Amino acid sequence: MHHSTRKRWLASIGAVAAVATLATGGAVTAQAADAPVIKNADVAYPSFKGSDDPMKTAANNTTYNPAVSYLQETFDNDVKNLAGIDTDHDFWIDKILTRTGAQPTGKGTNDKGAYSYEGSDGNNYLFTRGRAAYMYTHTPNQLGFVGDTAYWDQTSRSGFTVTVNADGSNQTLNEDASQRKQTPSYFTSLFQTGGKSLKIKEVKYITYNNVMVANLTVESTQDRDVTLTTASPFAAEGADGATELTGRVNVKNNLTTIYPRFSANNQDGSNWIVSGGKLTSTLSLKANEPQTVKIQLGLIANELPDSTKEYEARYTGDLKDAAASYKDSVTTYNKWWVDNAPYVDTPEDNIDKTVVYRWWLSRFNMLDANMPGNTFQYPTSIEGVLGYNNQIVLTSGMFMMDTKWFRNPEYSYGTWLSAGDTAKKSKAGYYYYHDNPGDPANWNHSYTQYITRAGWDSYKVHGGPSTVAEELADQGAEDVQGLLASKSEPDNNDNQNNNDNSLIDWSWWSMTGNDADAVSFSEPGRSGQRMDRADGSANMWANANAAAQAYKAAGDTANAEKMQAIADKIQKEVTTELWDKSDNLLKHKWLNDGAFAKYKEINNYYPYSEGLMPTGNEDYNKALRLFEDSNEFPIFPFFTANQADKAALNFPGSNNFSIINAQPLLQVYSAGIRNYDAAKNGYITNEQFKKLLYWVAFAHYQGGDNNYPDQNEFWNEDNNNVGDVNGDGVINNLDKNLDAAQNGGKITYRSWIHHTQLGTTNWTMVEDVAGMVPREDNKIELNPIEIPGWNYFTVNNLRYHDQDVSIVWDKDGSHYGGPAGYSLYVGGKLAFTSDKLAHLIYDPAAGTVEVKDDSSAQVTVGAEAVKNVKAANQVTFNADQRVTDLFAKSGTNVDSASKSTTNVAKDADVTGTTYAEKDTNYPAKNAVDGKTVMESFWGTKGSENKTDTLNIKFKDGKQKIDDIRLYFYQSSSSQTISGYAEPANYKLEYQKDDGTWAPIADQVRTPNYAGANYNRIQFTPVETTTIRVTFTPQAGMAVGVKEIEAYNTGIKADGTSENQTPQVDAYVSSSTSSGAKLVGTVKDDGLPAEGDVTTTWSQVSGPEGGTAKFVDASAASTTVTFNKEGDYVLKLTASDGEKEGSKEITVHGIPSDGTVNVAPQSSASASYTNGYQPKDNAKKVIDGQVVYANTPNETWNNWGDSTGVEPWLQLKWAGKVPLKKAKVFFWTDGGGVPMVSSWKLQYADADGNWQDVKLADGQSYTVNRNEGNEVKFADAVETDKLRVVFPKGAIVGASEFEAYAIEPVSVDEVNRLVQTGSKADDLKLPSTVSAVYTDGSRRDLAVTWGKVTDAQLAADAVFDVKGTVAGALNGTVAHIAARSDTASQTVGNAQPVEQTVYQNAKSIDLPATVPVKFPNGYNDDRKVTWKDADIKAIDLTKVGDYEVAGTVDDGSSSAAAKLTVHVVADPNGSSTPEPEPEPLVGWIEGKATRTTISPDSEATWSPAEGKLNDGVVVDDTWPTTDDQNVNDKVWGSWGKAKDGMYAQYDFGQSVTIDQSRAQFWANFAETDDSKGGLEVPDAWKIQYLAEDGSWKDVEPTEDYTVVRNSPASRADTDAKGWSAVTFKPVTTKSLRLVLTPYTGSSTFGAAVAEWGVHGIDGTEPEPTPVDKTALESALDTANGLDASRYTAASWAEFQQIIDAAQAVYDDANATAEQVAEQVTKLEDGQKALVALATDVEKSTLQAAIDAAKAEAASGKYTDKSVEALNKAIEAAEGVLKVGEVGEVTQAAVQEASASLNKAVKALEEKPAAETVKKESLEASIEQAKKADKSKYTEEAWQALQSQIAAAQKVYDDKDAKQADVDAAQDALDKAFWATKVEQKPGSQQPGVTDTDKDDKDNKGDRVPPTGAAVSVVAAAAVLLTAAGVTILKRRQSGDHGSARHSA
Repeated sequence: MHHSTRKRWLASIGAVAAVATLATGGAVTAQAADAPVIKNADVAYPSFKGSDDPMKTAANNTTYNPAVSYLQETFDNDVKNLAGIDTDHDFWIDKILTRTGAQPTGKGTNDKGAYSYEGSDGNNYLFTRGRAAYMYTHTPNQLGFVGDTAYWDQTSRSGFTVTVNADGSNQTLNEDASQRKQTPSYFTSLFQTGGKSLKIKEVKYITYNNVMVANLTVESTQDRDVTLTTASPFAAEGADGATELTGRVNVKNNLTTIYPRFSANNQDGSNWIVSGGKLTSTLSLKANEPQTVKIQLGLIANELPDSTKEYEARYTGDLKDAAASYKDSVTTYNKWWVDNAPYVDTPEDNIDKTVVYRWWLSRFNMLDANMPGNTFQYPTSIEGVLGYNNQIVLTSGMFMMDTKWFRNPEYSYGTWLSAGDTAKKSKAGYYYYHDNPGDPANWNHSYTQYITRAGWDSYKVHGGPSTVAEELADQGAEDVQGLLASKSEPDNNDNQNNNDNSLIDWSWWSMTGNDADAVSFSEPGRSGQRMDRADGSANMWANANAAAQAYKAAGDTANAEKMQAIADKIQKEVTTELWDKSDNLLKHKWLNDGAFAKYKEINNYYPYSEGLMPTGNEDYNKALRLFEDSNEFPIFPFFTANQADKAALNFPGSNNFSIINAQPLLQVYSAGIRNYDAAKNGYITNEQFKKLLYWVAFAHYQGGDNNYPDQNEFWNEDNNNVGDVNGDGVINNLDKNLDAAQNGGKITYRSWIHHTQLGTTNWTMVEDVAGMVPREDNKIELNPIEIPGWNYFTVNNLRYHDQDVSIVWDKDGSHYGGPAGYSLYVGGKLAFTSDKLAHLIYDPAAGTVEVKDDSSAQVTVGAEAVKNVKAANQVTFNADQRVTDLFAKSGTNVDSASKSTTNVAKDADVTGTTYAEKDTNYPAKNAVDGKTVMESFWGTKGSENKTDTLNIKFKDGKQKIDDIRLYFYQSSSSQTISGYAEPANYKLEYQKDDGTWAPIADQVRTPNYAGANYNRIQFTPVETTTIRVTFTPQAGMAVGVKEIEAYNTGIKADGTSENQTPQVDAYVSSSTSSGAKLVGTVKDDGLPAEGDVTTTWSQVSGPEGGTAKFVDASAASTTVTFNKEGDYVLKLTASDGEKEGSKEITVHGIPSDGTVNVAPQSSASASYTNGYQPKDNAKKVIDGQVVYANTPNETWNNWGDSTGVEPWLQLKWAGKVPLKKAKVFFWTDGGGVPMVSSWKLQYADADGNWQDVKLADGQSYTVNRNEGNEVKFADAVETDKLRVVFPKGAIVGASEFEAYAIEPVSVDEVNRLVQTGSKADDLKLPSTVSAVYTDGSRRDLAVTWGKVTDAQLAADAVFDVKGTVAGALNGTVAHIAARSDTASQTVGNAQPVEQTVYQNAKSIDLPATVPVKFPNGYNDDRKVTWKDADIKAIDLTKVGDYEVAGTVDDGSSSAAAKLTVHVVADPNGSSTPEPEPEPLVGWIEGKATRTTISPDSEATWSPAEGKLNDGVVVDDTWPTTDDQNVNDKVWGSWGKAKDGMYAQYDFGQSVTIDQSRAQFWANFAETDDSKGGLEVPDAWKIQYLAEDGSWKDVEPTEDYTVVRNSPASRADTDAKGWSAVTFKPVTTKSLRLVLTPYTGSSTFGAAVAEWGVHGIDGTEPEPTPVDKTALESALDTANGLDASRYTAASWAEFQQIIDAAQAVYDDANATAEQVAEQVTKLEDGQKALVALATDVEKSTLQAAIDAAKAEAASGKYTDKSVEALNKAIEAAEGVLKVGEVGEVTQAAVQEASASLNKAVKALEEKPAAETVKKESLEASIEQAKKADKSKYTEEAWQALQSQIAAAQKVYDDKDAKQADVDAAQDALDKAFWATKVEQKPGSQQPGVTDTDKDDKDNKGDRVPPTGAAVSVVAAAAVLLTAAGVTILKRRQSGDHGSARHSA
C-alpha cells in the first residue's frame, strides 16, 4: 500500500483534536445547532463556463434514428468525412473530449468572478493508451514518450526519447504549448528551435495492443541534413547496422514478461539504423519541404499475440507509412465506442459531456492485459491507473454499475470474475473478496463492497447460460459467509464480525472507503473501538440477496434458500439492532457498550440505497428527512459526513467529497423518490434530484469550465477562505459549503490523482432518467424518475439480453421527430409508446404493456414489435466471443458448441504423490473442488521428487472425454503464495480397461507450453475411469494445480499435435564482480511422451582468453563468473531428445573479485516492520529484486516505528560465513519514508555481541539513490549475523541487502555407505562441510541437507542428497549407498583427491577425510593423516602439481591415500605490481573519477555530473537579466534547499589537498523572497573522507569567503567570482563541498557553476632512524620478572604486551611514536600484573580467622553484628580455600584480612531488653470498633475494617517491636478519620479517558472541576497549534488530505 503522508497527518490531527473536543465538553455542538436551516430545495443550479457547444453538436450532422445506432451512423459519417486521415479530421467522440494548450492552470470563474483552485491537470496527462500500456506520468514538452511508462503499472522508465542534430550540433527544440492538442486517441504538439528554422510536429498514440508510435513531421526553412536519434530503455539490444532493437522486461511484481521491439521508418519506407544501442536516421531536407518519419516501440507480450501483429505491421508491413499507421489506430480506437458505449442525449449538454467523459474514464481505467496467472487475466476495472492502480474490491461494484451498460459483457463480467478468482481464503475456509494481489502496495484488504449485487445486475443485462449465474452465486456465497465468519484473520481489518451476529463491524474508517471523512469513527473516547455498521451490513445483504437470486436462476434451490435466509437475518438485524427508535434514524452501534454512534454519514443510508429497508413504513420513511436540510446532507458539495455532525465535531478527520459520495447520494435520492415517499414528504424532490445531476456534472469540470473535465479522487473546500456566510456567528464547514454552492459554484481543491474513477454516475442516466430496470426474465421494465423541465431525452445503442435497445422521451414529438411520448425500441423496431413517463413492464411475447403506477399512462404497442426477446438464461455465447474465453479461464465451460458442459472431474477421487513436508493447506482434493480461486490448489512445495503426479478417478465411473483443462497456480507479488510456477512440462495419460496406463494421443495444447492458470488440451476422445497427470517442475519452483477439468465437448481441435521445439528464455538479472546471475526458463510440450528435457549453459564467445565459469551449467538458472572483463555471449540449450531450443544472451563480464552474494542464503529480520506490510517483509531485501520506486510491499521499511531503538535490518546464516563486503540498496517515496541519511554495519562476534565492521581504507558509508551503496571490509568478517544499523528514530526503506562472502574453490562432498534397513537418523550427515579457498585455507561451513526418509534406506539403493552450504552457492552433495552387504565391507582402497590453491598463498590446509571405496563398489568417508614431509615439499610460490601421501586412520584402506595439490596462477593477479600513481597537484578537479551529490539535492534538468568540473565558469557571456536558463551550466538544486546538501568528488587515489574554491550563481540580481529560484548559499565548507571512513571538516587557515555571482555581478569581483578557502593539508580519496543554502519564504535552491580543488605533493620523506634505547631497557626489565609470582592470566596479557613491544623493536620501519607507545604499554602492563599471595600472608590470614571465630562464639554481641562477622569469616576462608586448589592473589588475601578486621571492630554488645508499649494501640482499636458506618463511603468503610484487623494482629503479637506497634496505630487512626467522601475518577479528569474506565462506570458526561478542565483546554490548544503547523507544512508539500487513503 502507499502509506501516503496525507494519512499520517490526518491521523495526528485527529488525535490532537479528539483531546481538544473532549476537554471542552464538545462546546462547539451548541454553536453548530444554532446554524440557520437552509433547505436543499433552495439550493441553486451550477453555472457552467467554457464552450457553448460542449457536445460538438454543430460538428455532427447525423440525423437521430432510435431504430439504429446513432454512434454507428455518426462513425460512418465521420469516415466519409475523412476522419482519421490527419489531426485536422477527428472523429466525433475525439472532438467532444479534445483538450488544447497547457490548460487549465488553476484559475476558475463563476458568476461572482475569478477564483483560484489547487490541483489543475495542465493537460499534461496522456489520454491515449493500449490494453496494458500507457503513460503513468507524461512530459509533454519533450519529443517521444517521456515520463513513466506503465505496462499495467509503472516501469520507472520513458518509452523512448528523440534527439535532433543539425549543423554539427544537437538542437534544442522547445514545445509551443499553444499548439498542444490531445484527444482520447492521440496527442499532438509542435516543437521548434529558437529561431524557428527547424520545427517538428509530433503526433503520438498507443495502439490497442500496446504499440507506442510517434509520427514526426520534420521541416526546415533551409536545405540541411538533420539527424534524428531515438533511444528506448526498453530495447537497447541489437548489432550496429541492424534495423531493430529488442529487450526483455519483467514488469512490476513479476506479473508477466514483455519483449519490447523498437524500430523506426523514414518517409520513403526505409528503416532507421542501429548505432550504439540507439536508432538513427539522417534526413536530407529541402527548404520548406517536410518529411514525416515514424518511430514505434512494441511492448510485446506472449499472451497478446496481436501485439506482435500490430508492431510488425508498422515495422515491415502494410502500416509502415506514418499516415496509414495513424489512421488505423485512431479509427480502431473510435470504432470501440460504437461497439460498446451507449449514447445518451438530454437537454443539458454539460451533463451529456460528462456522460461521454465517464464512458471514457471507464475505458481509460480498464486493464485488459490478459496476463496468465492469478492477477490480471481478465479485463478488469481499475481504480485510478494514474494513482492507486489496482482492482480494489471497494470500488469494483461501483464500476460495474456503469460497465454493465457497455454492450459487450466482458468488461463487467471480467471484473467480477477477477474478484472471484483472486478472493482470499479465510480461516473458516471460505473465500472472500480481497483486493487484487497484483499490486499489494495499493490497498490490501477486504473493504465494503457489493460486487455480487453488481455482478447479478450485469447478468440481468447481458445474461448467459445458467452456469454463469451459478459461478457468480458461488463466489458471492463464499464472500458473504467468509465475512460473517471472520474473527481470526491475520489482518485484523479483515475481521468483520467480531460479535457473531449478522452485521459487519469495523474499527477503522478506511474500511468504508471514505477514510477520515467517515465522521462516526471520530467520536471522542471511541478511538479504535468497533461498531456494527449500516453500510457494510447493507452491502453484505445486497450480496447475499443477489447470491440467492443467482442460485435460484441456476436451479440450485437449496443454496438459494440458504443464502436468502442469511440475507433475511441481516435485514432483520439492521432494522432492529441499528434502528434508533428515539429519533427514527439508522445508526451504527458500538460493540463494547451497545450505544448508538453519535455521528452520521451518507453511509447510514446504504440500507435504503440497496433496498434493504422495507417499504411502506412511515418511521423508516422519516429517516430521509435529513436530506431536506443542506446543513445535514447538502446537494453540493456531496460529502461523506453529515455536515451538522461535522460542524459539531469540528475535527478530527477530513471533510472531502467525491463521486464515491455522489453515487450513493444518487442511489438514496432515486430509492427515496421511488420507494420511500421522499418526494411526497418533501424530503427529496424530483427537482432536488435534477439539481444533483447538474452539480455532479459540475464537479467534473476544472474551474467550472466544461472544456476541462477531470475526475479527481476527491475534492474539498478546505482552502476556501470564507467569512460567516450563514450568519450564525461561527465560521466553519457550513459556511464553506454554502459558499461552494453559491454564484454558480466552485471547488477550491482538487486532489492529485487525475482522471480516476472512484464511484460512477452514468448508470443513473440509463436506470433513473431513462428508467431501464434490469430483469432476468424476458420482459423489459421501465421506471423513470421525471426530471422537471426535461421534455426530451434518449438512451441509444444499449444492448440488453442480446438485443439492441433504445429509449426515447419526446414529450411532444418535436425534438427527435418520432412518436410523441415515452418510447421503447427493441431490435430496431418500435415496441411501444406511452403518452407520459410511467412505470411500465413490457411483455414482448404477449405484446402487452403493464402500467405499474397510478399515472394512467396510455400505451400503444408497435405494430412490428420484436416478440422473441430472450430471458437472461437463454442468452448463449459462442467460441468466438471474448466472454467464452473469460469463463474458460475461471473454470466454466459456456461454449454453446460444446456437446456437454459438465466437468466430469469435479469431486473425483484424487490422489497425489507423497513427499516430504507436505503442506496440508493445499491437498489434492483442491484440484477437483470446482474452484479456480487462487488459494485453492494442490501444491508440491517441499517435494524433492523429479516429477509429481495426480491421479483423478471420476466419481461416476467410465467417461468419454476429449478435452482436459489444467489450471496452474503462479507466484508473483508478495500477496501470492511464494515458490510456485507452471510446470516445465506435463504429461497426460489415461487408464485402460486392463489397468495399464497409456499416453493420451493427438494432444492439441493451448498454449503449446504450460502457462499460468488456464491450459486446454483437446484430443481424440477416450473412454476411461481415471486420468493421470505428471508434472515436471521448473527449477527451484513447485507446481500448484488449481483445478483439473475434463469434458466431452465433441469439438474438433484446431492446431497441431506434433512435437514442438522446447521453449527457452533467459536473461541476466544482475552482473557484478561477484558474478552474473542468469535466469533461464525452459518449457516443453511433453513430447515425445517418454522423453526428458535436459538443459545446458555454454559459452559461445568472449574476449581473448576469457572464460565463463558456471556454478551449475545444467541448471536453467545459475551464476556465472568471469576471469577477464569483456562481452560474453552465453547460450542456454534445451533438448527433449528430438528437438533442441536455445537462447543466446550477451553479458558484460566483470572479473571475479573472489566473492559471492550469500544474502539469499540467509534469513532476514528487522527491528520493526511497517505495520501495513506483512510481518516478515524484511525477507524482501534478499529476494534479488532491486526496486527504487514506491512499492512498499516489495521492499522493507519501518514507517510507524516508535520503538525508540536504533532501527536495524539483519541477515542470519545457518553458520559462520567469511564476509568481505556488503551492498545496500535504499529507496524512498519522497514522503513518509525519506532517503536514508546514514548507516553502518555490525556483525555478531563469537560471543554473540555486536561489533562495528571495520571498513577497508578509503571506504565510507554512502547514501546514493538508484544504485547500490557498497562497502568493503578491512578484513574478512567471520560471522553468522550481519546487520545494518540506522540512527535512532530514523524512518528508512531498503530494497536489497547484499552480503558478499569469499567464494570457495570447491566444497567437499560426503560419502556414506550404510546397511540396508538403516534409519535415516543413523546416517548422521555432518552439520558442516569443508570448503577450500584459493589462499589455501579451509573453512567448515554449515550445511543443510535435503530430506532423507527411512523408506529410501529400506532396500538396496543409491541416491544423492543435496546440501545447501552457507557461504557456497554451488552447495554440496552426499552420495548415499544402502547395501545389504555393508557389514562385510571392512577394507577397501582410499580414492585419490585433489585440491587447488593459488600461487603465493601463505599456507595450505588439507582435507581431514578421504573417500574409501569398498569391494562392493561404494564409498565411505574415513579420517586421514597426511605425511608431513610431503606437505613441506609443497612450494606455494611455484606453479605445479604436488603429491601428498596419507594414511587412513582406522586402517580401512589397504592403499595409501593420495592428494594432488594444484598450485595455479591467480587468474586475477598480475606478475608485476601496479605502479604507484603520480601525485595530483595544482587545480585537480578535472581528475575526479566520479561526481555525486547528496540524496534529493538536484533537479533532473540541472544535474551535477559533468557540470562542476567542466571548466565552464561564470564570465561575461552569462545572463544579464533575471531568471534566465543556466541549467546546462550549473548544478542546480531547484526547489531543494537542505542544510548539509553536498557534492562529492571521488579521485580513485589518495590526494593531498590544501585549497578549494567554488563559483555560485543566483538567478536574480537581487534576492527576491517572493519569487524564489537559485541563490548562493549562506555558508559552505569542505569535508574529507578520513581513514576511519568518517567525513571530517577541514581546518581552515583562512576564513571561508562567499561571493555572489548573478545577472548583476558576473565574476567581476577581485576574486573573479570564486568563493574560496585555504586549510591545513589533508590526504584523502574523496572530498565534499557541503552547503548551507539560502532559505526564504518562497522555494529556493542552490546553483554551483564550478568547484575547484587544489592538490599538493603529499609524498612522505624518507623517515629518520628512531632511537629505541628506552624500549630496549623496558624490554630487559620486563623479561627479568619472575612469571611465577603473578597470576597466569595477568602474566599472559603482559606477555602479549612484551611480544608486541618486541615486534616494534624488531621493525625497521617503526616510528618514534610507535616506540614510545610500546614503552608506555610495557610500564603500564607491569603495573597491571596481579601478584600472588605469599605463604606468610596466607598464615597471617588464618590466624585472624581463628581469633574472629572466638569472638563470634562469645555470646556478647548482637545477632546482627555477629552475622556480619560470620560473613567476613566465611569470605576469608573462601579466599584460602581457593588457594588450596588454584591461585590466590595478594590483593585477595589483603582484602579479606581488612574485611575481617573491620567486622571485628564493628561488633556491638547486646543492649538491655526492650519494653514495648501497646496501650495507645489498644485505645485506637476500641475507638475504631465503635465507628459510625454512615459517615464513611463504602470504600472508606472497608479500608477501616481492614486496618482494624491489621492492628489487632500486631497487638496480639508478643514479638512485635515498638516501631511495628506505632506504625499499626498510625494507619488505623488515618483510616478512622477518613470520613470525607472521596472524589471519584471520571472521563473529564486530566489523563483519564473513557477507555480507562470499567464499562460499568459509564459516567463520561460528568463535568470536571473547573481548574482541571481549563488546564486540559490549554493543553489541547497547544496541541492544536502544533497540528496547525503540521497541516501548513503538508500543504506546502502538496499533501492535502483524502477521501480515502491507500491501505
